[in-house]
Amino acid sequence: STTKTSKYTPLQIQKAAEVLYTLVHARYVASPRGLDTIRRMFKRNTANNSNNDMIGRGAGDVEPIFGRCCRMKCNGMPLLPFGISDQYDIGGKG
Repeated sequence: STTKTSKYTPLQIQKAAEVLYTLVHARYVASPRGLDTIRRMFKRNTANNSNNDMIGRGAGDVEPIFGRCCRMKCNGMPLLPFGISDQYDIGGKG
């Protein structure tokens, strides 16, 4: 029986898969279809919680998809994802 051994460790393979997934996901989100998907998710989530406004709750009561802004003047506004670069190793990632 011949057994082939890989020159890559499982950790290296896992890291490469994470990088590939991140790059593919970032490219999709930046595409017109991806931007529309994010917009619809954000609007649907806001619309699902719009009845809260009628009972005296504010926009900060919308269930966030990507977290909330922690600045005082933002009043907990839901966040959207943002990247400073389309390269994996820019901006503290990688």
